[in-house]
Order: sequence, then C-alpha cells, then structure tokens
Amino acid sequence: MKQRLLMLGLVCLLVVGFSVRTTDTVQIPFGLSAAAGWLNNSDGREHPLKGTFTVNKFGHNTDSDTTEDSVWDGSDFSGPIRCFTVPGSSAAALYITSDDEADAAASVTVQALDGNWNSTTIVQTLGASTGGGGGTAVTQLGSVDLLRVNRAFPTTDAVAGNIYIHTDATDVDTDGVPDSILTELVAVIDLVEQQTMQACYTVPLGFTALITRVEVDNADTAANAVATFRVRAATNNGAAKTKVDFLVPENEHRDITYAPPLALPEKTDIELTNVSAANNASVKGRFDLVAVPNR
Repeated sequence: MKQRLLMLGLVCLLVVGFSVRTTDTVQIPFGLSAAAGWLNNSDGREHPLKGTFTVNKFGHNTDSDTTEDSVWDGSDFSGPIRCFTVPGSSAAALYITSDDEADAAASVTVQALDGNWNSTTIVQTLGASTGGGGGTAVTQLGSVDLLRVNRAFPTTDAVAGNIYIHTDATDVDTDGVPDSILTELVAVIDLVEQQTMQACYTVPLGFTALITRVEVDNADTAANAVATFRVRAATNNGAAKTKVDFLVPENEHRDITYAPPLALPEKTDIELTNVSAANNASVKGRFDLVAVPNR
C-alpha cells in the first residue's frame, strides 16, 4: 500500500508539473516535501523519495535502414543493429579495448548491471599497448560477470581512440576492435562523443522506471523519407514489446510527454528503435525516466 501511494503521488506530480530542489542528489518536488514536512526530518523519518534518481538516455544512428535499428551508435561501428543483441539472459565476462594504443592505462567509468540485475559502477584501467595491431590489450571489465552496460565514459581525460566493450577475450589481430564485432559488441565509446550514445537502458533490480518524455529527430531530407520510431520494452529477457510507435516525416522533430508516465518494472530492457523509409538515414533520439525504489 505504501508503495502504491508513493507511485500515485509521483504520477500526480509528474502530470501537473512541479518545481524541484536538490537534497542529497535526490530531486525533491517542492509540493511534496513542503506539504509533508520532509525537508525538516530530524525526527528520523525517511524521505519518501530517498533513493529516487533520474535518467536521461540519448543516442544517434547515422546509418538507419529499412530494417528496425536501435537508436544507438553500435550499428554505426558495424556492430549489431539492436543494442540488446549480444547481452544474453545470463551474466558473462565482458572485456574492454581501445583501437588506439595511446589509450594504454587510460581510465574508463562503466555503469553496468551485475548477474543479479543490481547496479554497479566500474572504474577500469585499459590494458597496455599491443605494440603491433595499434590497439590496447584485452582487459576484463571489472572482476565479476555482467548482464548489461547502461553507460560508459572516460573517467577524467579524453580518450584518443574508440573504446569497445565486448565479449571477445582474445582480439587475435590486436587492433583493439572485437574480431567478430557484429556478434560481440556490447557498447562503444565514440572518440568524438567521449561517451556511449545509446537510447537504451535496463531498469535495475529494486526499481520501477517512469518514462516521462521521448524526443526524436529524423534528419533525412529526402522526399517521403518517413521514419517510424518505437519505444520497446522486454522484461526479464522476455519479448521486446512495443509500448508506443509514431511516425516522423523527413527533417522533422517530435517531443512527446507522457501523462501519466509509462511505468516499467525492474529487469526491463528499454530501447528506442527506428525504421527508415530508405537506407542510410540519420536519426537521433532520447528518453527521460524517473527510477523509483520499490518499497
């Protein structure tokens, strides 16, 4: 009952709009905090939004085709066209490499999910230069098997090459690129963007995701180059179900607000996908969500 009341309160606040203040990195609506007196909780009461966080996922695909692609940069690097193709239903060892040997010993931060769907943040040092293929040596990402990668970026200094997170434990040609990138790529940090560009996210264990907004761009300028965008969701490795789809004409933008928000449970893979009227189209997209603890 407590969880249902909290969720109802959040939905109402998100629908009518509100001002917020930040306390201990949690976005707290003024209306809820002031009315309930939670800003002055020295009596030991726990704030009802403790543990809540917001997520903004965005990506692009500069080579969208007539088959359904995720809005992510993995397909731009000849990887899978869908961002959840390689990660399976069981956790596995993931590896990290750069295609530029200048990134030897560089530090990368990776936000991932472990084998129990719990959030984990890994700060990983890249391997040494291979001295032959031009990349860095294969290094295991973290010390435990992982299920998903939600985001990755250089920890401090910019990286010189493209950073690949993948399942290739050997990299035979030592160039830092997975040997079978189409079947091994999990995530990529584009050296231009300096972070992953993927409109994909997996809801951690113990949270419910409330999607509040979806925004897309169809940059194709050819006549009648209509793009179809979908929000798809697959819970606990199930089928990827369409939650909403909409058409965007050539060279146009759409910004959709969910009222009430679209609620998705823990262990749900969320992806924004696109089908273009012609090959080699360029699309962008993002979605915003609030992750609420299941109390």
